[in-house]
Amino acid sequence: MCSSDLCVKSIPPQDFYGLCAGSAISQMGSPGGSNSTMGIVVCLISLCAASAKGVVQKMIMSGTKDLKPLEPTQAMVWDCGISFIIMFFVWVFSTERDASLAYLKGQTGNPNSGLLALGIISFGSFLAFGFNLANYYYIHYTSALTMTIGSNGVKIFLLIISLLTGGGAVTTETLIGISIVILLLGEIIDDEPRHGVIY
Repeated sequence: MCSSDLCVKSIPPQDFYGLCAGSAISQMGSPGGSNSTMGIVVCLISLCAASAKGVVQKMIMSGTKDLKPLEPTQAMVWDCGISFIIMFFVWVFSTERDASLAYLKGQTGNPNSGLLALGIISFGSFLAFGFNLANYYYIHYTSALTMTIGSNGVKIFLLIISLLTGGGAVTTETLIGISIVILLLGEIIDDEPRHGVIY
């Protein structure tokens, strides 16, 4: 059982590697995308980074012997603040800076592009704030593993709906990858008492 300290939830390594492999295989046959090795490597790095983010969030909100835990709102302010500063510097030194400033000033074919940009930024920021706050509280009251499994489940659900509604050609690789991920998610959920996973 978990106490107030951070509870480590684990799944067998073969299940973790299977989830990564199934996710990569499901994207290999995607129409319009390249099947390069670099694309698969970037996808796997992204998958690992996204999984690690939830673990770090849980650790920050659970605290340690020496450090007090942060509330979800405090953790989100630090996370989003640091991300904003990093992305601001990326934007300042990017080639898109001049075009984005022109769009914000209305110096495009649409003289109202500045108002449109303000609306897009405001609405997008509002949605991102709500989404991030929900994620932090979700991880705070459950676990990082629950969040990872839930997000993978949603992605698989969206892939299946996309395939059924004609959103793309159904390839053998896509079906094999989706099947692997669904089977492993089912096994992880079914074996939760043996692996110490608490949802």
